[in-house]
Amino acid sequence: LGVMGNAKRYWRNPVKDPNGSFEGILELIGELSRGIALALRLFGNAFAGEVLLLIIAVLTSYFASVVLPFFMAFELFIGFIQAYVFFVLTLIFTSLAVTSHGDNSPEHSPAPKAKMAKQLE
Repeated sequence: LGVMGNAKRYWRNPVKDPNGSFEGILELIGELSRGIALALRLFGNAFAGEVLLLIIAVLTSYFASVVLPFFMAFELFIGFIQAYVFFVLTLIFTSLAVTSHGDNSPEHSPAPKAKMAKQLE
């Protein structure tokens, strides 16, 4: 697609297609929000884990040497799960960005609609 081909997804002539230009703005906001959502999710989970470990260490100060290693192992396990979720979301967002859903895709061809109409008869 290139830079100009990708820019055509977001910018449309507002005189010819006012709804299309509004749709392009929404599409651009959607693309930007994906990266922001991933960053905030990663930050929130890392920060929550550290706060949880700190609270447990303060509340169980007498038993910290016994309890804290188990919670640190649990936090490591949660980190692996979050890394997996982050990887899967990145994979999904990348595949959605790369996949073209233009008029040439099979979903937009008239053939499946005709087949479905025949099946309904």
